[in-house]
Amino acid sequence: MGAQGLCFAISINTAKAIANQLIRFGKVKRAYIGVAMQQIDLVPRLRSIHQIRNKQALFVSNVERYSPAAKAGIMNGDIIFQFNDHLVETADQFFKMLTSDKIGQFQYINVIRDNTLLELRITPVERGD
Repeated sequence: MGAQGLCFAISINTAKAIANQLIRFGKVKRAYIGVAMQQIDLVPRLRSIHQIRNKQALFVSNVERYSPAAKAGIMNGDIIFQFNDHLVETADQFFKMLTSDKIGQFQYINVIRDNTLLELRITPVERGD
């Protein structure tokens, strides 16, 4: 009764992709890299020095042991700003990029570590729930 008028919507492309995976696999497959992150603002000076277009990025607060991120060399304190040449500014945006077609395939992730830009190769795995 109290929830009248509420609705939730997803795009038709998302719905089709989910329906396809449910039909094919009985579940939705997502690529997983094993990091905990939080969205941060990039200071203008850092953006200017490294010629980064992002206004925001993702601060890595934890890397799970033996995860794809750990194997790729991602460390606590890294700042993720790009994935496969696409800007990353929010966790939601990043998770949308981690689609099932990325599972088991080399991907490129760009981070800032100690004021240095690094491009790392990472191989996402299927999330084992």
